[in-house]
Amino acid sequence: MKSPSWLQGYVESLDIPPLGRYRSDCPVCARKNTFSVSDDGLQRLWFCFHADCNVSGRTGITLTKDFAKHALSRSQTKASVPRTSNTYEMPDTFVSLSRNLDAELYVRSVHAYDAYLSGRADIRYDFKRNRVVFLVKDGNKVVDAVGRS
Repeated sequence: MKSPSWLQGYVESLDIPPLGRYRSDCPVCARKNTFSVSDDGLQRLWFCFHADCNVSGRTGITLTKDFAKHALSRSQTKASVPRTSNTYEMPDTFVSLSRNLDAELYVRSVHAYDAYLSGRADIRYDFKRNRVVFLVKDGNKVVDAVGRS
């Protein structure tokens, strides 16, 4: 899907600091927590992670006072920037992988079952959307999830 013409203006209007990131519901497909915008100090890149949406793009670099301000901020900002997105809430529909034989067979087919059994990968089954969900963790905290149906 091609990005709508108004989306670039929407992305530029977001209050994201240089080298910052933003995560929210997609303004195009309205799927929860799938829209991501990152600011590298010179431009903004955006993308929807929902399988059926595929909107993406980037803002152009403008050589104005804003460009100089972003370049100066970028040189003064440390590498670690705190996340500006909301915390991830794991849905109640994520259950044990063993609840669905097809899900378990899929995990075996992508050679992730051994990692699941040994505890190196936290993989669940989402019965609402009939998909396998790979949890993304930072230490012991779940920060995101990626689903495959």
